Amino acid sequence: ESVFSPFSIFAINAGSLLAILLTPILRGRVKCFGSEYCFPLAFGVPGVLMLLAFILFLAGWKYYKIVPPAKGNVVFSVICCICYAAREKLRNVMRGQHKVEHWLDYAAPKYSNQFLPGVKSLVAVSVLFGPVILFWALFDQQGSTWVLQARRMNGRIGSLMILPDQMNTLNPLIVLITVPIFEAWIYPIVQRICKVTPLRKMAAGGCLAALAFVMAGLLQLEVNKTMEPHPEHGKVILQLIGNSSYTYEINGTELTYGKTDFPEGLYTVTSSSIENAQSQHLDIRPALISSPEYVLKIGPGNCSVTDCPYNYTIYAEAGGAHVIYIADNAIDIYTVVRPNTVNILWQLPQFFVITVGEVLFSVTGLEFSYSQAPPNMKSVLQAIWLMTVFLGNVIDMLISGSHIVAEPATEFFVYAFMT
Repeated sequence: ESVFSPFSIFAINAGSLLAILLTPILRGRVKCFGSEYCFPLAFGVPGVLMLLAFILFLAGWKYYKIVPPAKGNVVFSVICCICYAAREKLRNVMRGQHKVEHWLDYAAPKYSNQFLPGVKSLVAVSVLFGPVILFWALFDQQGSTWVLQARRMNGRIGSLMILPDQMNTLNPLIVLITVPIFEAWIYPIVQRICKVTPLRKMAAGGCLAALAFVMAGLLQLEVNKTMEPHPEHGKVILQLIGNSSYTYEINGTELTYGKTDFPEGLYTVTSSSIENAQSQHLDIRPALISSPEYVLKIGPGNCSVTDCPYNYTIYAEAGGAHVIYIADNAIDIYTVVRPNTVNILWQLPQFFVITVGEVLFSVTGLEFSYSQAPPNMKSVLQAIWLMTVFLGNVIDMLISGSHIVAEPATEFFVYAFMT
């Protein structure tokens, strides 16, 4: 069991590394069915690989030792036993009758002496799963809030462009590196200094997960400094670009520069001093390697790139939005949204810390709880372990999904404090 758990985690993360690395490329860099993004390919390739894995699983059928399942539903029997024992304990307490050594003993004789010890061990191990829920609440945000943070960062590394969701490849990659190192060197070395117990490893892993979110919060504070200010609730920012001599009207009322209040509604901005105006929108998606060059021709005129006396170059950085304003004989470039300046590699430390926390917490917790459960309760314990992942995501949904905390940096600190 001590060998199987690290090996299974190693295998899972090896597949996860390939999936996280290739899926964004298949989705965003390939066009299919007339759509800008090819989601069928992104889902289809993993589906085909899953089918191949299932075929390989069936190919080794004759080498498996197949143990027939026990009669009845073990999970249902455990739940009924716990509920029955709790009800009987409440009745005996109200009647003032004798006490038993363990509250689950109230379930006897309805449940056999062979079944009850397994339930007692399962309940004792399940106490550990409270902190596990909080750990998954933090850990699974690598694919949600941390990706949103990466979208506000600059993924350009020299000639290479790192997509925000590709940062998740760091987790399985670090797991593949650290699991053998911890098993072969770190644990034996620490064992010489102090006794390495599963509970101590899990405690250290939980602390590292909290530290990773403190690091994420501090990084978010730096990212916030580069972001454009958001208008207050009920207000919008209207940016007028061009010659200040032009006049603009909103629903027929002349617009004055500065702060103006309007009631809620639908408005149309027009200008009687601008004629024959055209606008074009260009969305530049950076390539994975190198940066392509784009030539934008505006309007049906005869002006081309070679015979125009003006030559302007814009370095299209990630997250930036620019307006090229051409009027009469003048060309002006306005930056509407500043590009992302904080490099995406600043997320590397928090990914490393939380992944080491996963190696200490998740691998150890699964191995410890599985070894402590009796043979007839191991499948039930696996179900409880998966339930902790679900409950952790429920916490994410209640906090992040409901936007109780409006500021992302504050939200990261709240998660760190919870753990």
